[in-house]
Amino acid sequence: MKLISLSLLLSIVLLQGACSVFNPNPGETEADTFIQQKKYEEALAIIEPLAKQGIPWAQLRLGIAYEYGQGKKADTSQALQWYRRAATKLVDLPWADGVQLLSAGEKGFFYQNHDARVAQYLMARLYADGAPDLKKNPELAWRWIQRATTGSEGKDLVFCCENSRLKKQLITAERLQSLKMSIEKQLTPQQLEVLESDKNWNPEQE
Repeated sequence: MKLISLSLLLSIVLLQGACSVFNPNPGETEADTFIQQKKYEEALAIIEPLAKQGIPWAQLRLGIAYEYGQGKKADTSQALQWYRRAATKLVDLPWADGVQLLSAGEKGFFYQNHDARVAQYLMARLYADGAPDLKKNPELAWRWIQRATTGSEGKDLVFCCENSRLKKQLITAERLQSLKMSIEKQLTPQQLEVLESDKNWNPEQE
C-alpha cells in the first residue's frame, strides 16, 4: 500500500511539473513570438499590462521596447526604470532559477532570477556605453555587472524562449565577463578598489 501511495504521489508531482512546462509564464511565448515577427504593438499589448502588475519577464521586455524604440518612442530613462524593476526581483527559490521538477512557484515568475540578471547586464551596458540621453557612469555600470556575474556563478543566462519552440537566446558567461572587463578598463585602480570594498550598496535605493 505504501509503495502504491508513493507511486501515485510521484505521478501527481510529475504531472504537475509537465503542466508547468507548458505555460509557466502566461503570455510570454505569445509576446516573444510577436517580437521575433517584429509585431511590436501586438507584443506590447501583452507585455505592458503584465509589467505594470510586477511580472519580471514583462518588465524586462518593456525596458527593451523603450531602449530600442520597439513599439515605443525610444527613451533610455524609461528603459532603465523598467530594467531596474526586473533587476531587483531576485529570490532564493528553485522555480526562480528555472527548476520545474519537484519545484513550484507563482505563474509569471518562472526564471525570474535569469530575467533579473539579464536586466542587470543590460543596465550595466547602458551605463558603460552611455546614450544620447544618458551620461556614461562606469562606477554604476560596474556595480550592476558585478551583481550579474556574481549571481550567474559562471553560467549562461536564459534571456528568451526557454519553454517554447522559439530559438533560445542566451546572455553567455563570456559576454558577461567581456562587459565586466571593458567596464574595468574605464575605471582607475583607486575607483575599482573602492567599488570592490563597498558591501553596503543597495540597488533598490539607486
